[in-house]
Parts: sequence; structure tokens; C-alpha cells
Amino acid sequence: MTSIFSRFYFNFNILLRLFPRLSMKRLTILATFIACAMTTIAYSQTVLLAHWSFDTDLVTDDSGNVANLTNNSVTRSTSDTIFGAGSADFSGGSRTLTLAAGATEDALPLENNSFTLSYWAKLNNLGGVAPQIFGMGQGGTTGGLLHIGFRNTGHSAAGGPFLGFWADDLNVSTAAVDTALGSGTFNAVDNWYHYTMTYDSSTKEQAIYVNGTLVGTRTATTGFTGSASLDAFVLGSNAFDGLLDEVWVYNNVLTQGQITGLYTANAVPEPSAYALMMGFVALGYLQFARRKRAS
Repeated sequence: MTSIFSRFYFNFNILLRLFPRLSMKRLTILATFIACAMTTIAYSQTVLLAHWSFDTDLVTDDSGNVANLTNNSVTRSTSDTIFGAGSADFSGGSRTLTLAAGATEDALPLENNSFTLSYWAKLNNLGGVAPQIFGMGQGGTTGGLLHIGFRNTGHSAAGGPFLGFWADDLNVSTAAVDTALGSGTFNAVDNWYHYTMTYDSSTKEQAIYVNGTLVGTRTATTGFTGSASLDAFVLGSNAFDGLLDEVWVYNNVLTQGQITGLYTANAVPEPSAYALMMGFVALGYLQFARRKRAS
């Protein structure tokens, strides 16, 4: 999602061409007003589809929507968490949290749409099969399966996060994560990290963020189209052995500021009121200037 600053810059240049005789002060104020209005509209179109905090139990969708899960042998940890009072413990593998196929398309309409998936994860071990945080759809056809997790031992990006659509995947190596974070110490095993995966259906851009920092992007060939009979949504598939906390699903690509908010405060900042305030201030100034000139 475009930031308010990008919108301001774009609008300012357009207005400068359309109204070359307008003063720089008025051009700035008008561009600010338009950018604020556009930002307010954009944020109003971002809808939280699901949020599993695991603070009180492992199945309740804390967003108040319909994405309540079914627990398949996952335990709840109250001692190893990031935010709140609990996390989901998949230790030992072969444990999942699922959303029935009949409810998936209503609760999480991700196929052929933009989305953001955000979560905290800590692996116990990597293993020889790619451990998956999310699974949705059916494999076998390019674009048919949304699967997100870590590349397994033996893969060229082993230990790194991936956002996959079945043979249409963004893989980020541990070296690439280290370079982006500037730390040189990224290790998903035994360490909590915050991951955000975004997909823009209009541009087909896949992106991965670690601890609020962009670590990789690519343009998908097909994108996530789903399958004719969409399979159940699964958390912790493919023998994922580790812990999850604070899982969020949105129907749009979050901004850098929103992603940072999830990482640092477990909340998406809502700038709508601020944007409106700035817009009305700018509009009020223009009205004042017009009346002053008329008098």
C-alpha cells in the first residue's frame, strides 16, 4: 500500500503541472489534503479477516469474525510467548490448527486477492521437509496452493522463509535475511522472529518482511488462484515443529508503517483520524486564504 508521503509527492507534481501559477504554499496544502483523503480511503479498505492471539485458547478468532479453528493436538504455552498470555505449541510435529473447508472461503477469501499474513514463529528444528506455517488450497497445479514457512535442510534457501503458490515461490535465504537486517545472526531455530508475508494481486508482487524489515520480493507468474474445491486452511502443516504467536490475516497489502506496528506493538496503527485532521486543516487554510484575499 502506498504511503501518505508517496501520495503527497505524486499529487504535488501533478498539481504543479496543472496549476503552474499557484503559489508553492497553496500547492503544498492542496497536495497534503488530497494525499490525506487518499490515505483515509485506502486504510478504510483494509479489513482484518482473522486474528489468533492464543491468549485465552487456541481456536478463537479474536477479530470477532468467523475464523474459529479446530485443534488437532496442539498445546498452549504460557511460558514462551511474545505478546499476551499464550502461544501455540506445535512441538513434536504432526499437530495442526485447521479451519474447515466449508468455512475457509467465507472467512479467508485470499484466492485471487491481495493479502497480508503476519505472525511470530520459533522453530524447534528445521528437518528434511519444509515446515509450513500456513497451508491453503491444493498442490499439483501452479498457483493452486498457498503455503508459507521455512525451506528445509538441503534446499538452496535452507532455513530461510518462503511465500509459495506451488511452483511460483518467493524464497529468501538466511544470508539475504542477514544482509537486510544487518545482523549476520539470523537463525529461525530456537529464536523468535516476526514474519510478514504480503501479496499484491494487481501487480502480483510477493514480499517477505522479517522483524519489520523487507528482506525479499519477486513478481509471481500466476499468483494464488486457489483450487476448484478449496481445501481447509491449516496452521502448522508439513510437520511444523515449533511455536506460533499473534497470527494476523488482512485482505490487503499493509504499509511499512502498519507492518512495523505489528512487529513493535502487536497493533496496526490507524491513521485515518490523523489523515482526516490534516486534510481538514489544509482545507480550512485554503478557505481562510480565499476569504482573506476576497476582503
